[in-house]
Amino acid sequence: AGDGSEGNPYQIANLENLYWITADKLNWDKNYIQTSDIDASETRNWFDGTGWKPIGSGFYTPFKGTYNGQNHNIDRLYIYRNFWGEIDCIGLFGLVENGTIQNLNVSNIEIITGGDYTGALAGYIRDYYSGQNSYIINCSSSGRISVDGEYVGGLVGYSTRNSSITKSSSSIS
Repeated sequence: AGDGSEGNPYQIANLENLYWITADKLNWDKNYIQTSDIDASETRNWFDGTGWKPIGSGFYTPFKGTYNGQNHNIDRLYIYRNFWGEIDCIGLFGLVENGTIQNLNVSNIEIITGGDYTGALAGYIRDYYSGQNSYIINCSSSGRISVDGEYVGGLVGYSTRNSSITKSSSSIS
């Protein structure tokens, strides 16, 4: 439901809806609200065991929209990226540029990667050159990240100077 506008955001109710966002880069500048908790445990078996493909990828195709979790949870998301080409900017969101993620809990996440810029919620948030900020507001994460790379964080791997992370926490091991 919804049309992706600010006044009528797309409604994300299940894992299939969530995957719909990542499956089409044309969706990465839209507005979303999550309407229920999501069990993502089946991602462990996706794509020959590589799991979830982040929303916003690499350094050139960012998520520029808004995602309001409405205090819901995404539980047991699995990501395994240890091969060339898809190992940087890893998380539920890979790259966020001039976007907002708020009121979302990512719990029991498991990320295994050999790359840089890795975090449970987002691998890399940036303002880039537009002067607009990226925001992470009232979000949390728990689980495990195993990384052989740089710029790794429990919630966000790397954030540029004008991006903002507020009222958020992480208990990642």
